[in-house]
Amino acid sequence: MIITATPASGEVYALGEGPVWDPVRERLLWVDIVAGRVHEGMLDEGKVTATVRHAVDTTVGAVAVSADGDLIVAGQAALIRLGADGSRVELARCCPPTYPADSTTVGWIRPDASWSAAWLRTTATAGKCSPAWTRPA
Repeated sequence: MIITATPASGEVYALGEGPVWDPVRERLLWVDIVAGRVHEGMLDEGKVTATVRHAVDTTVGAVAVSADGDLIVAGQAALIRLGADGSRVELARCCPPTYPADSTTVGWIRPDASWSAAWLRTTATAGKCSPAWTRPA
């Protein structure tokens, strides 16, 4: 079987990945990891059109949508809620507070639709995740 890939958009991203479909709001969400951006878009006849871009002041590993439509973002050192009203709230920070440059936060959606995140290092110690999260005061 031969599969031919075609671009879904004419836009170019530094490292775009992690598409998540929000069926309630009929929007596609994805991140541009190294650019530190979260994108919202729509599907139209097999193409993706970006409609909103959220700049985050760090690299981003994943995005998920909450029941009320806010975005939950796995930033390099924290989980961040981006509100539909433009608000930004840090939900939890990974330890240590001063994270190494070779670390990141990653997130994934489980089969039961819950969302998980982990902090890990990306060098020779890769694969060692830290379960230590702190809630901001």
